[in-house]
Amino acid sequence: MDRGFVIAWSVSFLQLAVRLGWGVVSVAVAEFLGGLNSVQIGLVLTLFYIGYVASSIPWGGVLIDRVGPSKSILISGTLSSVVILMLFMVSSYVQILILYLAAGILTAGLFPSAMKIASYSGRERVHGRVALLESAAPPLSSLH
Repeated sequence: MDRGFVIAWSVSFLQLAVRLGWGVVSVAVAEFLGGLNSVQIGLVLTLFYIGYVASSIPWGGVLIDRVGPSKSILISGTLSSVVILMLFMVSSYVQILILYLAAGILTAGLFPSAMKIASYSGRERVHGRVALLESAAPPLSSLH
């Protein structure tokens, strides 16, 4: 397995962890912040997806094509990692909302870049590599 694909799988795992992990930690975070209601808990992931969808075209349609998927992964992965690490230091609900929105904006470049890297492999291996990329989700889904 080549290094580029391993990195692509790893960053796909990262962005899926941010999305799927909220369902696991949301109740504990809600209690930590003084009892958030279900609408407030849902708004966190809603803002993530708003950021993800709004920035998908600039990432997938422009930046990845201009600088290439490897550099896009480096940019998106580095910036989103900083934001994700900041989530461990939050002390207010507003901070969580801002960071999840930022995480959505910044992680939108990861999966399309990873798919482009998978598609660069030989035609006979593309389907297997795409399936491997998609395999990043089941280990995280088992957390529920």
